[in-house]
Amino acid sequence: MGDPTLTVTGTEQPFQNRVRLSAVLRHRRETLAALGTDGVRVPDAVRLRENRVELGLSWAPADRVVLAATLPLIHQRVRYANLARTERWTVGDLDLRARTVLYRDRRLAPRHLLSAVVGLELPTAPELRDPAGRIIFDLQAGSGSVDPLVGLLYSRFAGVFSAHVTSTLRVPTEGYAATRLGPTAQLSVAGQVQPWTVFGLRASLDGRLDGREVTGGARVDDTGGGILFGTLGVIALPVPRDADLVVLAQLSVPLVERRRNGREGGVVSAGVTHDF
Repeated sequence: MGDPTLTVTGTEQPFQNRVRLSAVLRHRRETLAALGTDGVRVPDAVRLRENRVELGLSWAPADRVVLAATLPLIHQRVRYANLARTERWTVGDLDLRARTVLYRDRRLAPRHLLSAVVGLELPTAPELRDPAGRIIFDLQAGSGSVDPLVGLLYSRFAGVFSAHVTSTLRVPTEGYAATRLGPTAQLSVAGQVQPWTVFGLRASLDGRLDGREVTGGARVDDTGGGILFGTLGVIALPVPRDADLVVLAQLSVPLVERRRNGREGGVVSAGVTHDF
């Protein structure tokens, strides 16, 4: 498309027959409250360490359309309130998305791109229980439900600078244990400066709002909430002569957290993409 800007998966400019393979490794920690034997929430009762590899494949059947699929492979270490520990390997839910360009100011090296995103998350992850046989939803690798998603993506390209604003809304259906997770709204504002063809710096603010869960027709009041992450990262061509291979490393830390059940820690991620 005549633009040398390095991009992460999901924000690339589509052109017909482009195939992109990606793998992203993420490490995160989370501390959760849990129900005690008396039915009262015990704060900081469950501690999670998670590594996941998100394998992605995208294909552009036309110069305005991108089809993408992502499947996470997950490793968890969990410590419960009674000091019991579990370690498990599993798969997450399969994420399918289609992105269509609604507007671009010009075909070659566009400066403005506006795209619509629709998606579906399928319940490919198995149901996981704690040692007492209970389901802790924040420890699940998936939701156990079919979750539709809609969103918008706006991209601005201006020489060495580029910016992306992404908003999505996910509305889950009923999943594990007759529970429907609350709707999730996400907004990401990312900027990138690329002073050299082979290297760029990225920064973003990533916010998420989660609605309350509904179990057996009753709303669960101590669920849901919001969180805002700040992210810094680098993006580069490890082999300067190979513009199809791109690597990315990022660190995300929570800046504002208003969750009703637990606290999230920082997220370290590293990824690689290759275009064909």
